[in-house]
Amino acid sequence: MRKKNYPEIGERFGRLVVESIIPKAQSLSLYEGKKDCIAKCDCGKTKAVFSGSLRSGGTQSCGCLRSIAKVYKPIIGQRFGKIRILEDLGLTRSKKGCKGRFVKIECDCGKQKTARTEFVMKGKITICAKLHGYSRGTEYTIWRQMKARCSDSKNKNYPRYGERGITVCDRWMAFKNFLQDMGTRPKGMSLDRIDNDKAYSKENCRWATVHEQARNRSTNRFITHNGETKTITEWAKEKRLLTATISRRIKAGWSLDKVLAEPKKATYGKLLLTEEDRRMNLYFRWKMMIKRCSDSKHESYHRYGGRGVKVCQRWIDSFDNFFADVGYPEPGESLDRIDNEKGYGPENTRWVSSEIQSYNKSNTAKITCKGKTKTRTEWAKITGIPVSKIRKRIERGLSPEQALEMP
Repeated sequence: MRKKNYPEIGERFGRLVVESIIPKAQSLSLYEGKKDCIAKCDCGKTKAVFSGSLRSGGTQSCGCLRSIAKVYKPIIGQRFGKIRILEDLGLTRSKKGCKGRFVKIECDCGKQKTARTEFVMKGKITICAKLHGYSRGTEYTIWRQMKARCSDSKNKNYPRYGERGITVCDRWMAFKNFLQDMGTRPKGMSLDRIDNDKAYSKENCRWATVHEQARNRSTNRFITHNGETKTITEWAKEKRLLTATISRRIKAGWSLDKVLAEPKKATYGKLLLTEEDRRMNLYFRWKMMIKRCSDSKHESYHRYGGRGVKVCQRWIDSFDNFFADVGYPEPGESLDRIDNEKGYGPENTRWVSSEIQSYNKSNTAKITCKGKTKTRTEWAKITGIPVSKIRKRIERGLSPEQALEMP
């Protein structure tokens, strides 16, 4: 089947006309799986080329374009923007060893440089900034991406810029004006709009650090407390709290004084949750337990409620009943059902470590040997046989006793 982005047969790209599409199997064997089109040049030669290179303009001939002097015949003294041609160097090699036709050019500022003839004649080199290393460099890339996300509907960032009505001022449609207004990019900074609802312009743009730009996102949530307005992240850093803790407190409807209350204790740089935070954490675990067993839209419903796992009525009626039966977990522990086929209830629920819970998953393979049932990992620890070897022995059809036997 022909790929969607392949060019049409007969379509022209520069001096090349597409004659045929190379089948995938033939492309893999003859052209290393890369060149996928056969095109004929105006000079009469036929060549295998990349379809993507044709569309991007990277390939425009069979290679004859550079060698045809009359196509790009430079004139001494001819001007292109702020540069003029000093000398035609003809067919030669650059300092980097690249073969092609080159000319010597001079900028209005007095600097001289060697450049490809076709680049100069096509107008790709027209401004002093190119010679100074800005055009096609960092600043040029930033300028080009700024325009693309505001005007190109196919750009992945268009929904957050152009679709929201963010535009680029008329003056900045020319790169030289953008560079003149903003100057070179300071190291470690990026282009930032001061007001996220206004366009790109000299008055509304600045070079900002990563921290400054992160604070200025339109998606940030700000909290004003005691006359100070900061993001949740900034408040968390100042008050020695977790951002998740602040978010949970706000969601629970706490007052701002209570939300931003610092923890009572801290040790070795790690934050300890207060009694209120621990209770709030347990409350959310209780809510999630009920939700995955009753809400068909929950992402884990198929493994709980969809399998018939339910929460006992005593726990559904009251969080206090749930708290009275299970209490607080130790750090690193999570809620576990002793029998995975039964529901959540006082007799079938416990707090366990992640390791113990991993042994008790419904999809964990278990082996019964000599009246004892354990997981492969547990048997591996007891016998000293690697888990992979136990698994392979079972797959070969050996009995549990033979699989767990040391050679």
